[in-house]
Amino acid sequence: MAVYFTHRFASIYRIELNEDEIAFVAFHIGAYLENTTHTTERITCIILAESYHTLSQTLVREVGENFTDRLLILDVMPLNRYLQYRPACDFIITALPLEGERRPVVKVSPILTKQNITAIREMLDAIDRQRELESARSFLKQLLHKELYFRNVCFADETDCIQFLGQKCIDNGYATDAFVQDVLLRESLSCTAFTSALAVPHAVSQYAERSFICVLHNDMPIVWKDKRIHFVLMIGITQQEMKYFKDAFNLIVELFSSTSRTLSLLKTDSFEEFCEQMY
Repeated sequence: MAVYFTHRFASIYRIELNEDEIAFVAFHIGAYLENTTHTTERITCIILAESYHTLSQTLVREVGENFTDRLLILDVMPLNRYLQYRPACDFIITALPLEGERRPVVKVSPILTKQNITAIREMLDAIDRQRELESARSFLKQLLHKELYFRNVCFADETDCIQFLGQKCIDNGYATDAFVQDVLLRESLSCTAFTSALAVPHAVSQYAERSFICVLHNDMPIVWKDKRIHFVLMIGITQQEMKYFKDAFNLIVELFSSTSRTLSLLKTDSFEEFCEQMY
């Protein structure tokens, strides 16, 4: 395809194109086809190199071969063109000096080394982690509902608390009685008080009618088996959104594992203040 295109282009404009220029066209056609036939899940980068000579071709090929399932190379360009246009991408791979760049940068040798491959992989891992965190935060925002936020309601134990919160979820169309019974079953199997201040009751095998987090925040601690907790976050997820559960769950536990963040959450006194600290 690239050879045909360059031949037609050269014929129309009466110019000659060398092998490097044909290879350059081939790369861009390949990148376009890759971009239009794959999902946007892959991380994008731009490679900076002086010109599309043999070393640059080798660099691009080796980067592509090592990270074909994770990385989409959007463009290969010289430094001056990049500084002029600064096209959007997730990070930069450069064999050239680059100062003051806001985007993440991986500096590589013109001939890719094992250390370069490791550095690119670490960058991809870091971007993936950031994406997962942002996705979890976005999903978490969707789960919190003002009608499912309660303040200073006393209970004898965790069973009473789950039954109360469960009934509120049923009344508001978020869950069924079968879901609440499944949450109680899960709690009987293993305590869901994962930190000294937080319990996260959730179901074993039942799905919610609508995804939610039902929040209870008490100033006086609630007796939860052998613990005394101040927050209960009952989670319910629909079957369609269950794939997001793990990241959202981990984010909640991570937030409450931080002493400073827990203290900030303890100082909140409204749904809005609580949400502000959670995000």
